[in-house]
Amino acid sequence: MARRIPDYQRTFASLHGLLHSVQADRNDLASVYLLQSKILRALLSVERSITSIRAKISCSKRSLRKVRSGWNAKAESNRARQSLSDFQATEAEYQRIRRLLHSFGDALAKLFIPTWNLKPLSDREDSGFIYGKEGLRAEILAFHKVRRESRIAFLNCLSSVLCFGDITVLRNKETYELLEIKSSGRLGSKYAAQVRANEHVIAKLNTPDIILPSGSRIPTSITIAEKSGANHGMVVEALIRDAIAQGYSQTVEVEEGQRFFAITASEDLRDFISMPHNYYYAIIVQASLYLPITSQPLCLTFSNFEVWSACAFGRVQLACLVDMKMIEGHLTSNGITVRWLGNEDKQYCMELSTNGFTVRVATHQFLRIGTEFRSLGCFISDLVDVINQLPPFEAAFNPGELAALGRGPFVQQHFRTPVSNALSSDSARP
Repeated sequence: MARRIPDYQRTFASLHGLLHSVQADRNDLASVYLLQSKILRALLSVERSITSIRAKISCSKRSLRKVRSGWNAKAESNRARQSLSDFQATEAEYQRIRRLLHSFGDALAKLFIPTWNLKPLSDREDSGFIYGKEGLRAEILAFHKVRRESRIAFLNCLSSVLCFGDITVLRNKETYELLEIKSSGRLGSKYAAQVRANEHVIAKLNTPDIILPSGSRIPTSITIAEKSGANHGMVVEALIRDAIAQGYSQTVEVEEGQRFFAITASEDLRDFISMPHNYYYAIIVQASLYLPITSQPLCLTFSNFEVWSACAFGRVQLACLVDMKMIEGHLTSNGITVRWLGNEDKQYCMELSTNGFTVRVATHQFLRIGTEFRSLGCFISDLVDVINQLPPFEAAFNPGELAALGRGPFVQQHFRTPVSNALSSDSARP
């Protein structure tokens, strides 16, 4: 039901402008809160429409079941089926708009909270619809109270990456506070469990390292450092603008082994991209889908609203083609053996082996080549740098520390756990 989309174009244009205003000036608290207020109003409107449409879908299903035999039974059945199909298509369109609105909330959170802190904050299903939510008014009042204190805060219900507590407050750049808001004075066991979960997450955020008896520290996360000039965003934006202006698909090879496609909606994406001999990895980029936590939302990546809108609403489909053989060649020349995992493990895309270590590269990190337009060459260079800098873990322990932490093999695995997740920025899990 494409006619529903233009109703929100002005809203999205306003959200996009505010988001990039905040990106330019992180101290602009007025824009931070105005952006969230606009997302909240739009989400309530969209979710109210979805709730209404779901009621109509249920009614259509009941009508379809009630169709009996008769001279016009077939016609009635067809009308009921068509009505049901129309309502379901409309709901799907509103769900896409809802996901796009959430992407602005995600982008705002990513401007202030580092990715490695967002991962534990998102390690839970979101709370669902806010329309009709009991206690929403109390959350909004608490939210505005924090605003009057001139602190940065986020209404968690506006984002898909802030899943603990109702409000996330930034005390400073390094510490956070999770507020659990209840509209009634009756606090039961559920509230106590939520508070404990929030405290556990906060403790994890504020304790990035494990301290051993000797005082030595074990890093529980290793991240890939972004190199300067490692982003092809401007080239991709220009590619999409050309596709919009000329009305047909465009392609550009941004560097060896990495090619982007801007495909107009009239063409079949899968027919357009061929992957001979499985030597290529295709990354389909869709603004209306929830991206991995580590990926930057396209509304933040694209500074041009027309470019974002074309991708968000299907006028242009974006894809990235990566040469897997080229990646293997570069890593092999650095003494690293590569094994592509395929469907063997969806969480990881490849396994790298060198000097007795086995490192698995997280799929979501690899997908950033397409979703954030990262340079493939810099990504490969970063892989080599991270692997070459892996410390001699076993040498970091003395016998007393080994005894304090448990059995030797367990400790070895404990140390190797962050290594195996080095490229996914995951925390160590004993």
